[in-house]
Amino acid sequence: MSIDRYGKWKAAEAAKEARRAKRAEKRAKGEELSDWEDDPDAPGSVSEEDSVGMVLAKTLLILVLVFMLSGKFVTDSLVWGYDGKWVHWRTYWPFEGSGSLFTEEMLAKYDGSNPNLPIYLAIDGDVYDVSANRHTYGPGGSYHLMAGIDAARSFGTGCFKDHRTHDLRGLDEGEMKGVEHWKAFFKRSDKYPFVGKVIHPPIDPMSPTPIHCDENKRNPPKQTQGPAKRPEL
Repeated sequence: MSIDRYGKWKAAEAAKEARRAKRAEKRAKGEELSDWEDDPDAPGSVSEEDSVGMVLAKTLLILVLVFMLSGKFVTDSLVWGYDGKWVHWRTYWPFEGSGSLFTEEMLAKYDGSNPNLPIYLAIDGDVYDVSANRHTYGPGGSYHLMAGIDAARSFGTGCFKDHRTHDLRGLDEGEMKGVEHWKAFFKRSDKYPFVGKVIHPPIDPMSPTPIHCDENKRNPPKQTQGPAKRPEL
């Protein structure tokens, strides 16, 4: 037996001996023994440390049940009306696709047109469940165009109708910051759970970038040139 194990064994034996002495003392006084003072020599007996842990676990469970029942009584909701991602099972068990991977065709089914399916949107490959805000992302909602698709480009440019694509080529620094802002927003949100990734086919680098909806960015003004400088001799 190693020194460390021997020390633990000695400590456990000392604790048992103290419990035996305590039990004997209370019996001699004719006092009733409590659950905390179980017989250390009985089969299946637990240590005082284990007993404390069990009591704490039971107390925590009771407090949780009281909290939930109080919420049901006051707000008719076991979680006091909270509807964030932490109370949705999809947060802990993303179910769609193989390994939570979506094709673009699979993602398109979750655009809100089917009331029996959740509403998903994607941004730069990450898919989120936005069903908690169905009136905004569902049919007729102000951001319905973002549902069922990876419209990452539109998050940066604001061209919600014309830039419903994941193609981020050609975006300026400010537009890329916009995309990163919204990616961080969905990642931090407790309302929209992450459900997986969407796999896009490769973008042809020779294909034209989407036309901007802002005329000034579509046709930037040409810079006027001053008179040519004379070369230094």
